[in-house]
Amino acid sequence: MKFRLLAFLCMFTAVPVFIHAGSGKVFAEAEGTLSPIKTDSGLYYWMRYYYQRPQPELVENAIAFINDNDLINSQLKQPFFASFFSIIFSKNPQDIDKLKNTLSALLPHTKETILQALWLSNTQEAKHCLKQEAILLKEPDSAYIRRLLGLEPYDILSMQINKTSDLDMLWGAFFASGDNRYVKKIINTLSWLELNGSQENKATIAQAAEESLINNAHRDSRIMQICQQELNTASLTLKTTIQKVISQAKDKTDTRKNLHIPLNEIE
Repeated sequence: MKFRLLAFLCMFTAVPVFIHAGSGKVFAEAEGTLSPIKTDSGLYYWMRYYYQRPQPELVENAIAFINDNDLINSQLKQPFFASFFSIIFSKNPQDIDKLKNTLSALLPHTKETILQALWLSNTQEAKHCLKQEAILLKEPDSAYIRRLLGLEPYDILSMQINKTSDLDMLWGAFFASGDNRYVKKIINTLSWLELNGSQENKATIAQAAEESLINNAHRDSRIMQICQQELNTASLTLKTTIQKVISQAKDKTDTRKNLHIPLNEIE
């Protein structure tokens, strides 16, 4: 039986990006990255492990695969991808010019996401690209770019967390950069778990953060390590919640050790 990698990097929302139906061991043993990206699993490896093995030369390939398979088929899926690519664009501004001949052919949600990523990257190269695309693209894309150019790009690390999609952006930035601060910012929202009344929305965000931390920590030892580091310095209330995250993530890892799917059975 063939298993398809249908699991998602954004485990904290109801919006599936990829759904993973394999074992943690599969990813731990995987060597390198599938290049060019031709499958869901190839895209998954490239994105999830990008911060460990950056391959910016596959950006165009990745965007084409995402577009051809309509993986960003709603606005709910845009934050993670926009954040992820914005970090890559900011670190590799010299490659942005390569996108100018591809944007017009993208599906609406994919195109909007990449335009957001360029804007968020806040580089001179991205601004130049956006100004060119505002002239070349037809409406409503041109008007959308002009609106973006009229706004000041915000820093993902400094932004206020007001909705669960903000968590998606933090995860996207982490997987593209490996910067611990993005995960720590997610961990800090766990202090909102007991809020209610007018602050009930914060409690909902905290619940989503908790679930995402559990799901990602059991797959990624770096995320588990960050959680363990935060446990040492957290307040007593937050310490209890972080310990719960660590414990449940380890339980998931132990369960998955008995589920090994050979690499040749993944498509």
